[in-house]
Amino acid sequence: MARSCAVVGVLLAAAAAGSCFLSGVPTQPPRANTAPHHIEALKSAPVQSSESSWSWAAPLLSFGAALGLVFGLVAAQPAKAITAEQFSQLTYNQVRGSGLANRCPTVESNGSEVPVKSGSRLINVCFEPKSFAVEFETDKGKEFATTKLTTRQTYSLAFVEGSLDPNPITFKEQDGMDFAATTVKLPDGQYVPFLFTVKELVAKGEGSSFKPGFTWGGEFSVPSYRTGGFLDPKARGMYLGYDQAVALPAMQADGKGGQEDLFKETNKVFDLGKGAIEMEVNKVNQELGEIGGVFVSKQPSDTDMGAKAPRTILLKGIFYGKALKSAPVQSSESSWSWAAPLLSFGAALGLVFGLVAAQPAKAITAEQFSQLTYNQVRGSGLANRCPTVESNGSEVPVKSGSRLINVCFEPKSFAVEFETDKGKEFATTKLTTRQTYSLAFVEGSLDPNPITFKEQDGMDFAATTVKLPDGQYVPFLFTVKELVAKGEGSSFKPGFTWGGEFSVPSYRTGGFLDPKARGMYLGYDQAVALPAMQADGKGGQEDLFKETNKVFDLGKGAIEMEVNKVNQELGEIGGVFVSKQPSDTDMGAKAPRTILLKGIFYGKVVNA
Repeated sequence: MARSCAVVGVLLAAAAAGSCFLSGVPTQPPRANTAPHHIEALKSAPVQSSESSWSWAAPLLSFGAALGLVFGLVAAQPAKAITAEQFSQLTYNQVRGSGLANRCPTVESNGSEVPVKSGSRLINVCFEPKSFAVEFETDKGKEFATTKLTTRQTYSLAFVEGSLDPNPITFKEQDGMDFAATTVKLPDGQYVPFLFTVKELVAKGEGSSFKPGFTWGGEFSVPSYRTGGFLDPKARGMYLGYDQAVALPAMQADGKGGQEDLFKETNKVFDLGKGAIEMEVNKVNQELGEIGGVFVSKQPSDTDMGAKAPRTILLKGIFYGKALKSAPVQSSESSWSWAAPLLSFGAALGLVFGLVAAQPAKAITAEQFSQLTYNQVRGSGLANRCPTVESNGSEVPVKSGSRLINVCFEPKSFAVEFETDKGKEFATTKLTTRQTYSLAFVEGSLDPNPITFKEQDGMDFAATTVKLPDGQYVPFLFTVKELVAKGEGSSFKPGFTWGGEFSVPSYRTGGFLDPKARGMYLGYDQAVALPAMQADGKGGQEDLFKETNKVFDLGKGAIEMEVNKVNQELGEIGGVFVSKQPSDTDMGAKAPRTILLKGIFYGKVVNA
């Protein structure tokens, strides 16, 4: 009983301290000189330019900061937090798929304040929401409903940065992963999409240093959830598609009912809203320049490009940032040590294939790759590369029940077949896809006599596009799905060749709609712009049929591989491959082109 009373006493004391945290602070001068903005989505709490305008955030930051972790206003962190330093030491494989990339680091308290000087920068800023609420109308007025997050681990903002100046402290957001498409589900089952963002944030707070209890905030822009190229299910868009849907003419037949709804549905606009955020620092690390704390943010939801009224989204969570006295400049050679394997690996492959500029001739192995941290891999392009094999031993034996894992295929050249006066030839192309065109973590069963590999799982397809010399784009699905590769023998050794056929799924799936809203399972059966082609029942019938009759083309491809390196101790094999497969057919509307790919592969044999 005494223990319970003690706990209650501590909580009440924290509540009292928290509730007077902001109310007891003398009135501060205005944070900004800009005129107040009227925000449609924030009618219940319009954003002004003085501290009084943030009254809606005060109880959330004070009382919520004290009791939020206890009562669930801000979700409790995992039992063991992770600092930025600890995070930087994690390998890519440790972070991949763990959800850690969606978390903000914590700050270990050290010192009393982090001073801000003119010309400083705030970098690596992270915003991790812990709760999402949506405003709705009730008999008693407007209230906020707790929601269920349906977006996976991609809803945090990270690596945000911008300028930082003192007196008053002013942060101007300039770059980073500053938006995240997010969707939440209301208790009644309704989904509410919104773009969580802090774009163009200008946050101000009186003073020249960050210290526990420091509050700051400001307004930010909220871009449209959809961009101008988006088409709705009826193929209406802002720049593309129809001006109106063929399914709605009855609504405007009398020129009365439904006109406003019809106009909103068809007149797509790029809504640019406004949001507001208030932050409170609760931890600083003076030595490292780190700050951390909690935030409360209000912003409008998606409007379906003007068709719906925005809902107000209330987000509460944690933030992290690092203050630098000046623009970040690496001052030691050791700070770039992680880049050595990236440069060397690119060099080795570049000199072999003639596609990459010469670099130091040192490749990177799977073992070295596994020791790289997530930050060392992120944005480097290394995740798109296949490891090399350090030769060790003469062969890698294969036993019954073995498996080939971590198989990687990295194309180095792409050619497309075309017709000439002399017959069919292959034209060299320019790759337009970014660093996402390799296949990785492919695996399957492996048996000897003959060696037979049956692909079963992994990242076994990659949507890729190349550009021909005449400017034509050729999309295709690079894949080895359902590959069955065979080669005579019971062990892999240098010079061993093997290969087989694989399936090539359609580049598009059944739910895809073309620019005229025609699809396989959804959309129109035919486009309204083409009836003249079928008026006489003759000309254009075949083209019209292909365009409107969408099919899921399942093609076939073939691959040939040659092993040139083995590591008997680790069971690793590496070599080169040549693959042929069909291109995209636009769901049956076009004849496929033949794609010729050449590159390198890697795999690891695991015996049962």
